[in-house]
Amino acid sequence: MLRLVHKTHLGLGKSKQRAREVMYWPGMNSDIDTMVSICSVCAEQQNQQPAEPLKPTLTPDLPYDMVGCDVFQFRSEKYLVIVDYYFKYIDTEKLESETTSDITSALLKVFSSHSIPNTLRSDNGPQFSSSEFKTFCEEHGIIHQTSSPHFQSSNGEAERAVQTVKRLWSKSLNKNLALLDYRTTPLDGVNLSPAQLLMKRRPRNLLPASKAVLKPSSVDPNTVKTHLDH
Repeated sequence: MLRLVHKTHLGLGKSKQRAREVMYWPGMNSDIDTMVSICSVCAEQQNQQPAEPLKPTLTPDLPYDMVGCDVFQFRSEKYLVIVDYYFKYIDTEKLESETTSDITSALLKVFSSHSIPNTLRSDNGPQFSSSEFKTFCEEHGIIHQTSSPHFQSSNGEAERAVQTVKRLWSKSLNKNLALLDYRTTPLDGVNLSPAQLLMKRRPRNLLPASKAVLKPSSVDPNTVKTHLDH
């Protein structure tokens, strides 16, 4: 169970949150503390990738109302990250090229599953400042906001999502399982995962879980927003 809890190396806090959701044994927290403290993979990545403080953005009033996106490179391959500012749900799409056309296709693929957002935030990269991207946003009723060239952290959620994804993938052999574990791990202060908040259910991962845990349930958005803003 310890190996399953820490399989994708989510870190101490999230490993405990994952375990508490579905299991218990005496001394479980202490056992997880020990396991994470002696994990060579976590220690190596922590030294290589120190966290960068980013200014948070106030939580929107609706899920998938505002999303951020960014292009990043991981092991010589390019990806697009898309993150919901409301529930912190992260999607990634591999890019064959960094053209505006490839990026808009990747965005539509994700939007077709979740929703077309009202507002999309990005940096000032040439793909996002092109007339083609402007037309894409206009045709889909999207307000496009770009970060200042001198204040890149104004697209902070997307940058934070890139850091999260790189950290997860650097410590895991399976990119998809790493993202699944992130999406199904409760957020701090909310006790619900991004997947539960967005989908109203907790998708099944490799941890054993009862039907009660996986059963769809309603979520009070006002209560969630209050916790996330703090």
